[in-house]
Amino acid sequence: MNQTAAHSGSVDRRHIVRWGLLLALAVVILYGLTLQLIINGSSDRYAEDVGEFQNVLTQWGTAHPTGYPLYALVGALVTTLLRILGMFPAAAASAFSLLIMLLALLGVYVLLLKVTLKPALAAGTALLLGVLFPYWYHAAVAEVYALLIALLVLSLFIATQWRIDREPRRLYELAFVFGLAVGHHRLAVLLAPALLIIIWSPLYAALRERPLRILGVALSLAAAFLVYLYLPLRAWMNGTWVYGQPGTWQGFWAIVAAREYGALVKPASDLSQTEIGLTTVVLTLAANLTWPVLVAGLCGLGLSLASQAWRWLALALWTLLSMNLAFAGLFSRAVFLPAALMPAMLALVIGAGLLVQWLSARWRVGTVLSGAVLAVTIFVLAYSNGPQIYALTHDRGGQAIIDNVRKAGIDRTAERPVVLALWGRDYFALAYGQQVTGEIAGIEMVDHRADVKNLIAIGHTLYVLRPTFYLRPLEWWNARLGQAYLSSAAGDLVQVSNRPVLTESDVPNNRAIAMAPGVMLRDWQVRLLDNGAWQITLYWQATAQPQQDFSVSVKATDREFIDSPDDVVAQADSNAPVYGWYSTSLWTPGEIVRDDYVVTLPSDRPLRQLEISLYTQDDTGGFINFGRQFIPLP
Repeated sequence: MNQTAAHSGSVDRRHIVRWGLLLALAVVILYGLTLQLIINGSSDRYAEDVGEFQNVLTQWGTAHPTGYPLYALVGALVTTLLRILGMFPAAAASAFSLLIMLLALLGVYVLLLKVTLKPALAAGTALLLGVLFPYWYHAAVAEVYALLIALLVLSLFIATQWRIDREPRRLYELAFVFGLAVGHHRLAVLLAPALLIIIWSPLYAALRERPLRILGVALSLAAAFLVYLYLPLRAWMNGTWVYGQPGTWQGFWAIVAAREYGALVKPASDLSQTEIGLTTVVLTLAANLTWPVLVAGLCGLGLSLASQAWRWLALALWTLLSMNLAFAGLFSRAVFLPAALMPAMLALVIGAGLLVQWLSARWRVGTVLSGAVLAVTIFVLAYSNGPQIYALTHDRGGQAIIDNVRKAGIDRTAERPVVLALWGRDYFALAYGQQVTGEIAGIEMVDHRADVKNLIAIGHTLYVLRPTFYLRPLEWWNARLGQAYLSSAAGDLVQVSNRPVLTESDVPNNRAIAMAPGVMLRDWQVRLLDNGAWQITLYWQATAQPQQDFSVSVKATDREFIDSPDDVVAQADSNAPVYGWYSTSLWTPGEIVRDDYVVTLPSDRPLRQLEISLYTQDDTGGFINFGRQFIPLP
């Protein structure tokens, strides 16, 4: 009898291990195929902070409020170890999220085994959670949500284990882990009532037996927050990526309390806004879970209330779900809902797993049928979400920014060059290229909060990425510089100063071709780029204050003359020089302005010459053309 029981237990353990390994293998393959290997290039809302966290982990840095010290410290350690093993910096930072989410899903698997789900169904439920878009994406990039979910799952597991074995030490373990979770992300607070439901019975008994245990709980909880000392430590060590001023008392608490977001994180002001918020929350859940999984989760949690074995877990998950929905509904306009609703998705997917187990226990074919439905659902979600996540994680926009600045060569041609970029994707990419990979190590970086007038005054040559002007137009620069002067540079850069940027010595040749009233073309340069396109650099000069705003036309042809539209092989027009941002009527007499264009020609029509012209439009939309200049290729 004992031999039979031992054999049965051994078989069960092998069964559990086998399904656990299959789950881990599936997760590693799916996440590995979409893992972000390069600096973030996406401007999607999902990717808003990814570039920042890539810099945090690769530079042992600190992040925006609330600082995320646990993530920053442990993530930097793992990232450094992976880099030693040969991984690229950005890939190593992403791999940390993959490893943490893998542990979280394995934790869900073990938790479901604890509540008697069959190993196959438990593994399927965990994998279903893993292929949801927010879970998958946050496992493929450098972000904080994988660690949040891992800590929530670990808290649930410890609470469940304490309910089973009644070991008092679990109380201290739970207090410490839950403290880490709350310290990591304030969203973890929503789990507190659910944990209380799970542990109330053993908690009451443990405190009655020894009331002083409450002191141990308080100390364990407080100890978890000691990780926040990492923030001032990195500031005192002069870390290269330190957000805010955590080295000062006020700066430290400003980050911990997230004071800079106080004006942004506001609840719905009335019942109508709350109703709209809750509707948006439900639609967001349905969009990520699909309606069938959402309904299955609700049914599973509802049916589990009737089961004595599952009632406590169902009550806890209902509480977590309700808390998360209420929070997200009230603050729907202040948070990113797909990420903020990840705890609710956890509760609903576990509910769906409980439903599958309930069906398999009551029908002879229930296990096969429910397992097949679960497998199909996983496949459909993976097929739908995988390509979208791959597109986000493999967007090369960030690397393109680094490459453009590097190829511009301003570290060789300009005095003390500094590039200003808006805090976000562009700044994160350039900082990564400067501090981590060293591709643009000779160029200083500042964000939009810098004192630009002082930078110029102390001898820096200031450059800006041209898309920056969409959010910081010329008026913004005039307010800080008195009068802003612009001139284009290679690599999509614009040089900005409080005095005319170019002088006569910057013009390669001494040409002077009248093009329009008050404007002459002083010179040009044409060169072939690595990608086969042509860069055309024009040098304009204001002979007097231009009274009109002239547009620029650059036409490329493979013919001797341009006599018809068919003769034009490629064209690059701009409503104003300097990428459309520096109208000619703003120029001062004698000012020289550089103006860059790029044209790409078909391989079967090689460039022979260019036509440069200025024009305006009348009230009817008709074109008024001014001087034309043909530039033959040498």
